Amino acid sequence: AQSVRTTMLVAIAAPQTPLLAALHGIEQSDERMAALLLRAARARVTAVSQASADGVTRHLLAPQIDLLPPGVDVEALERAALEPPVTVVPERRPRIVCVARHYPVKGIDVLVEAFPEVLAAVPGAGLVLVGAGPDHEALIARVAELGVADAVHFTGFVENPAAYIGLADLVVLPSRREGLPVAALEA
Repeated sequence: AQSVRTTMLVAIAAPQTPLLAALHGIEQSDERMAALLLRAARARVTAVSQASADGVTRHLLAPQIDLLPPGVDVEALERAALEPPVTVVPERRPRIVCVARHYPVKGIDVLVEAFPEVLAAVPGAGLVLVGAGPDHEALIARVAELGVADAVHFTGFVENPAAYIGLADLVVLPSRREGLPVAALEA
């Protein structure tokens, strides 16, 4: 299971089924309840970062949590970074790249709102937003409203973003909460 909620649903629906729960980051206000629920679910629990594990284990009755950070094949990533990107990226410098699903928790709206200030300080800067999701259209509209559409490039969903990371002068991850983002490891 990928969340405390799904862990509990599986534990209730199939109480005899062995269960593995993976923690990717929990809001601080939810940590205590998560600790209790994970203990009650009798699941084996892993976390993708020490911070994610510590957030739960600092509470009474928390289950044991094994740390299993995500791995990145550096050689494969370096090869893929040399491939041309799926879409043509405007020649603006510095090139700022954000690889993330377009969901509120990823904080891309914060990056978009800040980008006019970046352009005021560095007029040649360009922003490449790699990803898609429920906020995608709203982000495109907001970029237009802010008058920075000529400096912001949306790629949409990309199976392997390595080429965009390879083109970046700077990779930005404005997430509101994360355990250990794979995009940060890849960057």
